[in-house]
Amino acid sequence: MSQSLPGLAKNFIPPQVYEKVRFDDAKEEIRLLKVVSFEPIVECELEVMSLRRIDSFAALSYTWKNALHPEQAQTSENEGLKVVRCNGVECYLLENLFDALAHLGRRHDQELFWVDAICIHQSNLEEKTSQVQLMSAIYQKATSVLVWLGKADDDTDNAKHIIDHLGNLEIEKLKSITADALESPSVQDLLKNTFHDRKYWVSLARFLRRTWFTRAWVVQEVILASPDSIFVYSGDYKISWPAIRAVSGWLSSSPWRQTFSDQSFLGDSHQPPRLNSAAKIGGTQDDIMKMTKVSFSGEPHDLFLDTLIRVREFDCEMRRDKAYCCYGIGMRYRPRGFPFPKPEYRDGFTDADAFTQTAQAVLQMSQSLHLLAYAESRRSTDLQGKDTMPSWVPDWSVSDTLGLGVTGYRRYWAAANLTQIVEFADVPQRRILRLRAAEIDQVAHLGNSKGEIASGADLRATREVIGLIRSDYRVRGEATVQGREEVLWRTLVTDTCPGIRCPALPEIGTQFRPWLHQKSKNAGRRILEVLNDLSQATTGASSDNYIPQSSASSSSGLRPDPQRAAFANNFGLRMCLKLFVTDSGLLGSGAEAIQPKDSLWIVPGSRVPLVMRRFTPSAHKYPNRYQLVGAAYVHGLMHGEALMQDPPLNFQTMIEVV
Repeated sequence: MSQSLPGLAKNFIPPQVYEKVRFDDAKEEIRLLKVVSFEPIVECELEVMSLRRIDSFAALSYTWKNALHPEQAQTSENEGLKVVRCNGVECYLLENLFDALAHLGRRHDQELFWVDAICIHQSNLEEKTSQVQLMSAIYQKATSVLVWLGKADDDTDNAKHIIDHLGNLEIEKLKSITADALESPSVQDLLKNTFHDRKYWVSLARFLRRTWFTRAWVVQEVILASPDSIFVYSGDYKISWPAIRAVSGWLSSSPWRQTFSDQSFLGDSHQPPRLNSAAKIGGTQDDIMKMTKVSFSGEPHDLFLDTLIRVREFDCEMRRDKAYCCYGIGMRYRPRGFPFPKPEYRDGFTDADAFTQTAQAVLQMSQSLHLLAYAESRRSTDLQGKDTMPSWVPDWSVSDTLGLGVTGYRRYWAAANLTQIVEFADVPQRRILRLRAAEIDQVAHLGNSKGEIASGADLRATREVIGLIRSDYRVRGEATVQGREEVLWRTLVTDTCPGIRCPALPEIGTQFRPWLHQKSKNAGRRILEVLNDLSQATTGASSDNYIPQSSASSSSGLRPDPQRAAFANNFGLRMCLKLFVTDSGLLGSGAEAIQPKDSLWIVPGSRVPLVMRRFTPSAHKYPNRYQLVGAAYVHGLMHGEALMQDPPLNFQTMIEVV
């Protein structure tokens, strides 16, 4: 039996609950909860224990609000709260947390639980700050981490069974399973003549769009747990975390990404699932395992930065929590002796302050300047656009996949193996970054964004850009000249194909035009017009691939083959990247905010070229002061080619980035 209290949009725990269960931060004490009864009302008790002396407890990983749909999680003001009694005081819990206690409390009836919404006095900012610092230790120390996805629904049974089956298949076998191939005998055999039924795939998609897969705090909670201690529940269903990870990793890089984005396939109008969420969490788990195997010695590394990047697409209610939710990783794996910053919630400490201290920590902990590739200032208009935050500081609350859409960029080495020590100008709060860098080119003309290309927008800008591509295009010091069409398709996919293979295999390029034929009539026609005009006007390599306009109809009915799907998958990453051509005729793609006359720089420590814009308010007084616009893919500059030129680049220029 439970009562409902309408009108509140968050858990409400009266302060009286905590009066007799105060703790000592110096002793690393926390509160733990035990469910003592379920009828006629759920009753629980809190007790204080030291992390140093606890033998066994379970840490709960869940989402505060609607468990089934993220968009509903943001509009839950009318959701009724459930009444429970804690330490004799009536409290009001959102339905998902109530359900978790009701289900898991019965299943683990002798267990002590750590539940953030109850065990931390959320209105006490000093306590919240100290307890957030302990969260990494809490989830590492927990005997079990119970992932609560919400109550079971009509899709849970189907989803569990197909996840269990797919999770046991080898990746090469999974690659043959597409929506178009479900009726083929070989795929039906792989799917045990059962899971080819469309209903299982619809249930799988609906399962993976549960709100837990979108929430930022859950990432740290699972990453820091021992892999053997993670147990996933939806109602009374127990689902394998390794299987969820494996299925997520495969789906997110397969044609199913497009299939699950089709509302007609899913039969409703809700948002598509975030297929890569579990895979992103798993990626950091793997990184930690690798560090453990090589006996982590506290040397500089990119683990904290890579975790921030992976979490970027996840959601938080408080902006700064998009950084703070990763602080447990940073504190646990900081270089020896490094003073890692504390999460701050006090008045006067702004989101801009939180992101700036995070960026400073990353640059001092990391082996690279890779952080700068994620600071596209024009994507964060209310912080960087109002000059409250430096242009080189990423606003992690912007959920878009910024940069070139990949974690680590280890496939590129624009500055070869050159590094540099991070310096901050001697100004208050060290908000000016000083870098050794070499300017190599300037942006001459802008083309269309990838999103505009895909939609068939007016492509006159792209036509002009293609015509300005240099005719003697060479990359990696090779003698062979690449034609403009090859330069174009490689730039559109950042020269990468499935399996993170760079350079992309030539077969990917052979599917460029057939892929275009499958686009909407206008989009395909307009791009083909550009390429056909180009093929007729040049004698470069692109003319070898010339396909007459009339051939479009002959290929339009073809079922997509794996290579064409591979091109579509890679093209579909970072649709806001915009094409540009430089003064010297190099083709690139980069941040939407790029403008003509922006400068391209090779910066020791950065794996990709960076786009800078002169800081005009102080140009006369500080001629070497710039704002960072963002990272760029520049075809022919991604693998140290700029360092091979004669005369060699001069990295003695010191610029200041504000």
